[in-house]
Amino acid sequence: MTTETFRQRAEIEAAIAGMTLCDRLRITAERSGDAPALSETGEGGSQTISWAGVREQALRLAAGLAA
Repeated sequence: MTTETFRQRAEIEAAIAGMTLCDRLRITAERSGDAPALSETGEGGSQTISWAGVREQALRLAAGLAA
């Protein structure tokens, strides 16, 4: 690893300190809700889900686990 890589890593770690994956997903969905998060191509064609859609599915999953 180079010094630049270590600097970039430290910068990223400082920016996300104390955040969870759920925090990052919420922030990303708020900022880029309609942007594609995942695209998949299969026999039935291609499907794309947005960051807002990923967050909605995560919230539904969490609610189901909590029930």
